[in-house]
Amino acid sequence: MGISSEFGLRYSSESPIKRLLSAGKYLALLYRSISIRQVEMKGVFRGEEQPRTMVYLGEGESLSYFRELCFANLHGQEESRCWVHQIDRIQRSLPDEVIVVAEVNRLLAGILKGVGYRGYPWLLQKVYINSDAYLDRKAHILKKRSLRVRHRNYRYDTTTDRSSIEAFYHHFYRPYILERFGKMAHLRPAREFLAARKHGILLRVFDKDKWVAGMVCLLNGREVTSVGSAVLMEKEDHLKQGAMTAAYYYLFKWAGEREMDSVNLLRSRPHGDNGVFLHKELWGAIPLRDPWPHTCYAVRISSGRNLPVVLENQLLWDGSTFISLKNALEKAVVT
Repeated sequence: MGISSEFGLRYSSESPIKRLLSAGKYLALLYRSISIRQVEMKGVFRGEEQPRTMVYLGEGESLSYFRELCFANLHGQEESRCWVHQIDRIQRSLPDEVIVVAEVNRLLAGILKGVGYRGYPWLLQKVYINSDAYLDRKAHILKKRSLRVRHRNYRYDTTTDRSSIEAFYHHFYRPYILERFGKMAHLRPAREFLAARKHGILLRVFDKDKWVAGMVCLLNGREVTSVGSAVLMEKEDHLKQGAMTAAYYYLFKWAGEREMDSVNLLRSRPHGDNGVFLHKELWGAIPLRDPWPHTCYAVRISSGRNLPVVLENQLLWDGSTFISLKNALEKAVVT
């Protein structure tokens, strides 16, 4: 799986202006990938008993992701610095049993040629409402989800009121994201939500008269983008009661009534077992490359070695679509 140029790639989900902004971001952050971190981690992977070694070479963007994903018990970590042009030499000097993750700015993707299988720190998930992929599942999706919504007698409304959007951000979104994702949380700034006053909506879900969930959405032509969703965090578990399901159900109801073309559910971590990824996939979302994250990485793991269970469903780009690391290794063996 070769690493080709990241500049000027075609992204079906993004406008030329957004691609240009992304390229500007790559240039602005290029300095981070000149002197990089070399981090050697030893410990027991999740689902295993024997220790393994993983070496990360990069600016650090995906370091915590791979560390938290892979290690159930981290026995030790050693860190030093090296130059980006040394990546190939370093990874070649490491034993085959060492798993290597090399990550650089996407403008320097050519440096990763031959290192391993290409991946991205985030992927985009989008539902094309008129696509066969969605229409084939629509009746089942909506019927199954609507049962939970009707069972609780949820209802919804939409608003562009500034105070309501601010209340959602501070009393729903921030507590929900920080509680659910902890150290892995990535909070969006409040200004992105306030853009809904002129260019979107705040969709609110009510259980009787109590506001229990919501979703801020922005509109761009015939596409609606969910930039943040959350449930009310309190003793009563509104998430398990289906409040988030209701928010998504009403979003698709609202989009369908207005004959929108697509629902953009934005980013998820690139792992087939990730809860956020799976939740969006349930609604018919397909994974796409996202031009905004400024790095890409390559995962080196020998096809003759036992693949860690925790990495089997790590999603990688094969040149046309996302596939699991397990499938990528199987294809490599066949070819």
